Amino acid sequence: MHAGYSCSPICRDGDLALLIVGPEGDFTPAEVDSLVAAGAVPVGLGPLRLRVETAAIGLLAAVTAYQRARQAAAVPLSGR
Repeated sequence: MHAGYSCSPICRDGDLALLIVGPEGDFTPAEVDSLVAAGAVPVGLGPLRLRVETAAIGLLAAVTAYQRARQAAAVPLSGR
């Protein structure tokens, strides 16, 4: 993914998301521009280049961890 993109909260509760993993050679600037023009929000998983298989698993793990953290923060702990 291009430098400068971060993994940040981009969806509100109830939103649907389409996760797009780029090719191993990265998206071209024109492809990124087209995706952004269509409403995509570029995010990255860090500075290292990942194989497509690893990037897809890492992306799903990051989204799952983010969702679980949000759910845990929304549920008060009993006894507090």
